[in-house]
Amino acid sequence: MTAEKDLIVAIELGSSAIRGIIGRKKTDGSIEVLNIEEEFTKDCVRKGVIYNIDKTIQSLNNIINKLQDKQGVYINKVYVGIGGQSLRTVKNSVSRQLDTKVILSNELVDSLMDTNLNASYSEAEILDVVPQEYRVGNGFTTEPVGILSDQIEGRFMNVVARSLLKDNIQKCVRGTGREVAEYFISSLALAENLLTDTEKRSGCALVDFGADTTTVAIFKNNLLRHLAVIPLGGNNITHDIANKQIEDEEAEALKIKYGSAFAENPETDNVRKIPVSNDRTLDGNEFQDIVEARMEEIIANVWEQISSSKYSDKLMAGIIITGGAANIKNLEKAFSHRTLFDKLKCGRLIPCSTRPGSAEEKRIKEGTLNTLISLLTKGNQSCIGEDPAAQEEEDKENDKTELIHPTDRPANRINAGSEQGKDTPAGPGILHESSTDVAAENNEETSQKPEKTKSKNSLSQWWKKLKDFSKDMVEE
Repeated sequence: MTAEKDLIVAIELGSSAIRGIIGRKKTDGSIEVLNIEEEFTKDCVRKGVIYNIDKTIQSLNNIINKLQDKQGVYINKVYVGIGGQSLRTVKNSVSRQLDTKVILSNELVDSLMDTNLNASYSEAEILDVVPQEYRVGNGFTTEPVGILSDQIEGRFMNVVARSLLKDNIQKCVRGTGREVAEYFISSLALAENLLTDTEKRSGCALVDFGADTTTVAIFKNNLLRHLAVIPLGGNNITHDIANKQIEDEEAEALKIKYGSAFAENPETDNVRKIPVSNDRTLDGNEFQDIVEARMEEIIANVWEQISSSKYSDKLMAGIIITGGAANIKNLEKAFSHRTLFDKLKCGRLIPCSTRPGSAEEKRIKEGTLNTLISLLTKGNQSCIGEDPAAQEEEDKENDKTELIHPTDRPANRINAGSEQGKDTPAGPGILHESSTDVAAENNEETSQKPEKTKSKNSLSQWWKKLKDFSKDMVEE
């Protein structure tokens, strides 16, 4: 493996495909994309929600393995984007009435936030909280700390989703042997990287046209004011075309090549006959009616979300359109015609660098990977670690080595000192294990000597004692 330790990995669980990206943040703050992998899945993720756990685990594992193999690293955690049909915002307010006027403190404001976090929603949980304004007395402010008052009311925008949404993501990631570094709300990560501060301050709506869903996020005064996910997207157009006895893959290709969200002059704009497989053709006007009708439905639902938020007349920066399904022809014209709103921008890209001429560069220019790149940009810690399998193998080798003491080797036994009690490298008067073994062998040999040898030793000892006795007598 290489010494790459600053790499970030992000996963987008899309309805048409699951995508993974690996890259790094440069010292100047820019993003470098190293590789992107994706797997097109069917009945795996539906409308942004994991439907089949096993298939999702398999797809995630394939993507992560490809990313790490190409970079020569081991990925131990990933950042994951959260989206899906159940994602929405809910307004909530918390107030405090004080006995006397006091200077509002951080502790008091934090207590309002804590109370808000304890708000319960049926089968849903709070994923994020965006404080709106605080009502202090008769006025509103975004910074209440330090103001003298006996009353304060905090207004919050809670981003909620189904409780199982996060749990299922965690199950799938852990099923690959990795962990989730952090969850990001995909639409907010996209807005943070795609919109300018001026647009969010002046007021704008970000509309992300996806495969199965379309997300609407409205900003004003640099704050999120409304978020909703519409369960309609580009796949609905594809399915309508496929109902004309056309395979889904071919219907998708026809939509991209011939589809138009709006035809100003139907008689001249539409193709008379559209070629289909098996030498068949599809009437061009009928095909255009299918595409336009479905796009009109999606646009009508988007505008309903904008209107119901009560910010339709406050979007000074207009509507910014993005997403894979936003590449359909004449989308801006269709939007303006249906809503009479003419401040639209479409096809914006997130700046990042990659290898020139690579497949990643081409896909990034198409603008279909904006959400995935935004998730990568939000990551702030390395996702690279040690491979547990390799570490386990190394530990086994170490265990085998420890079973053989260095002094147990034959060479050491041969070179060990033969005199017992002699100082050794292990310490004064301490024998190596090899010396002990030699001594034991000598004792064993001695015990096996014949009785004759023992008698000879006894006679030598008696003679020595007699000599010592004679020496003592002479000295006296």
